[in-house]
Amino acid sequence: MHALVIVSGYQSSLAVNNSLIDMYGKCLNAFSAGEVFQELDDTNEVTWCSLLFAYTNSGQFNAAREVFNLMPTKVDIAWNTMIAGLSRYGEIEFCLDLFKKMRQSLCEPDQWTYSALVSACTESSEFLCGCMLHSVIIKNGWSSAVEAKNSILSFYAKLGSLNDAMKVFEPTGILTQVSWNAIIDAHMKAGNIHEAFLMFQCLLEKNIVSWTSMITGYAKNGYGEEALSFFAGMSLGLIEDGRVLFESMRSVHGLSYEADHVACMVDMLGRGGYLAEAKELTNKYSKTGYVRPIHVRLCWEHVLHIVK
Repeated sequence: MHALVIVSGYQSSLAVNNSLIDMYGKCLNAFSAGEVFQELDDTNEVTWCSLLFAYTNSGQFNAAREVFNLMPTKVDIAWNTMIAGLSRYGEIEFCLDLFKKMRQSLCEPDQWTYSALVSACTESSEFLCGCMLHSVIIKNGWSSAVEAKNSILSFYAKLGSLNDAMKVFEPTGILTQVSWNAIIDAHMKAGNIHEAFLMFQCLLEKNIVSWTSMITGYAKNGYGEEALSFFAGMSLGLIEDGRVLFESMRSVHGLSYEADHVACMVDMLGRGGYLAEAKELTNKYSKTGYVRPIHVRLCWEHVLHIVK
């Protein structure tokens, strides 16, 4: 994509370069993000914040601090990016120091700031500090903000304080998937298997975290058969999702299947125990123009590998 930008003559566009820095940051390639930044003649707040994110996201905090200190203007998102980056590593003291300096500046903390601070307490298992931050969040009027509330809920859940987690969960107006997953985890950690199952049943859309919380919770509480049953249920759900996506490629988006698409489907079906369907799929696309003969062999290799 970067090469296409250069070939197309957009290498001087600030908006495009900002997107490139952001892309490299999300791909954990801070070096390339820095190279794009160095080649720029003009920058803005988005440029600096994107570069800062690139370094914090890849855990390069010495470089991140240099960028942060050189920023012409430290906007809210810059402070939050630094705090959030450090919070993932449980660096609670650095986070609190930045929080103090942020309040001394003209920037005001928001729900993202508090969410990151609570996450730092979670990662470092600082229960007392987390409780104090909860009080600060309430005092400053952010207790009903979704991001802040979910972080508090996850904090109490992961540190095994079910009663506190339920106090946060019960009056919540908006319940996101993060909220439900956190309370399921809290119940499992407390050994309340039945309550965790009821919460799981109430969850309309179950993601990989929801299933993993149930499977891990059952296993840790000595319910091996239930854990295996949930694992099988999760696999069935994922296979069905895969089928839907595969079919929608052609029926909805009008895309043609390539060898990799068919091979992935064959592999998924085989690993799920659907060997007959995997074989049928291979035979079906060997008779069409979607997959060349050499690619049919690849699909069969997937089936044979799974059978072994």
